[in-house]
Amino acid sequence: MGLNERSLSILEAIIEGHITSGEPIGSRTISKCHKEKMSPATVRNVMADLEEQGYVTSPHTSAGRIPTDKGYRFYVDTMLQVRNLSPRQRRNIDSHCNDVDLHVEALLRRVGNVLSDMSCYTGVVLIPRFPHLDSVI
Repeated sequence: MGLNERSLSILEAIIEGHITSGEPIGSRTISKCHKEKMSPATVRNVMADLEEQGYVTSPHTSAGRIPTDKGYRFYVDTMLQVRNLSPRQRRNIDSHCNDVDLHVEALLRRVGNVLSDMSCYTGVVLIPRFPHLDSVI
């Protein structure tokens, strides 16, 4: 069973609310803040359907809902909007990362800090391991 527009918008509200607050998101919160005016009962019914389909779960009976791994995966794969960097953001990255004298570790640390500053989230930078190059490095 696919998700209709209402289910998609409520799932998006749950995921984005949970990312922002770290707390379960209740039907009343969604009904108050949602662009489409719905009663808390309507939101609860959709949330129950989303839970039945495995996109959200409830940590306990009286709590709101939190996304499951399936819910986050669906959000990342189909709902998340990736936008291009602004010219200012590009200049910021360039100014921090164009230092040719940086060692790889220092450059990666700097990139992580720039990502964190720009997104207001934790920035994580990983490089792949190439076992066949370990003896060369």
